Amino acid sequence: MIMHRDSVAVDPRRVRRLLLVSLAVAALLGVTLGVSVTRADRLGATMSNVASDGIGTGVSPGDVTELSSAQLTTMMQGIKSAGSTWVRLDVFWGQVESSKGSWNWTLPDKTIGAALAAGLKPLLILNGAFMPSWVISPPSAAQFTPFVEEAVTRYAAMGVHTYEVWNEPNLGSNWGGQASGAEYAAILIPAYNAIKAIDPGSFVISGGLSPATDNYGNVDPGEFLTAMYAAGAGGHMDAVGIHPYSYPEDPTYPSQSNTFYDLPAYHQIMVANGDGGKQIWLTEFGIPTNVTGESTSIQAQQLSEAFTQLAQWSWTGPLFYFNWQDGQISQDFGLLDRSGNPKPAYAVFVAASAAKSNCGTACAPRSLRQSDGRRPEVHSLRAVRPE
Repeated sequence: MIMHRDSVAVDPRRVRRLLLVSLAVAALLGVTLGVSVTRADRLGATMSNVASDGIGTGVSPGDVTELSSAQLTTMMQGIKSAGSTWVRLDVFWGQVESSKGSWNWTLPDKTIGAALAAGLKPLLILNGAFMPSWVISPPSAAQFTPFVEEAVTRYAAMGVHTYEVWNEPNLGSNWGGQASGAEYAAILIPAYNAIKAIDPGSFVISGGLSPATDNYGNVDPGEFLTAMYAAGAGGHMDAVGIHPYSYPEDPTYPSQSNTFYDLPAYHQIMVANGDGGKQIWLTEFGIPTNVTGESTSIQAQQLSEAFTQLAQWSWTGPLFYFNWQDGQISQDFGLLDRSGNPKPAYAVFVAASAAKSNCGTACAPRSLRQSDGRRPEVHSLRAVRPE
């Protein structure tokens, strides 16, 4: 799920871009961020300024398909009790269609059913990164779109209407070789069209981009997004997905490896391509408490800082925290420790969720609202392919 940018050489072009970004941030906010660069000052920050914007918060728990029904129920109820509106869940192409044209929905039915039963809104990742063995890389729209059609037809009927197409497509390992914004756009465009044909009221997010650098088949998220737009993706996503991990730095600290700090630059790419009215959804963001030596108090402070800064950026959508409990996926990113006890970051998430829940439909992106402010009703489904 995650690739953090560690130990990379300084790129002078990137340094210059970060300087421009800092000016863009100041222009966007009209004020100085007022965030001290000293760790002691940052630790003294309170959570009282977690403001209410966006359309709720979310949790991205990672691959939970192997959990038992009882474990899923406990997890989903816990996520709901924390005030989360959303939960981000995988529908793995390789699990569902391991044989071409043969469908097995057992695992995603279990996870999605548990989320819906808990009263959560699923954001479904139509995750082609786990490709079936019969797919020849790079994947093609002809191979991927039938999976999209089947998944949306099935889950829209259950009340799911929000989709993310792929996960971290700018990673070579998630693309079967060299990642390409143009090749991803060739997948995204027909997938978007198929989703809208089946569920016209749906909301489609481009695959959340990893904080990668240009090596090992990976592509920098800004370069990848620019290539997507050049290939015509702009009219085929309702929001842009980004995974703006910043650890071990604070979210607003200007650093070469800080994708959160770069969010205004990615939004400017959207503005330059006529998409300034769309949001960036942070479909993964998290801070580990073991591999980088971050304490649980620093984890809480950095999450609070992220929510506080996002409140200043009207062009950001929900933050999906990765992940729920330590030890369940990889590293200790969780809001709960390995025994299931809340870490200090849990209280930050609860406070932010409560603030955002008071925002209502006024904060929703335009494509999620009708003229009277309500989300549109989903039209009756229609199959785009014969059974």
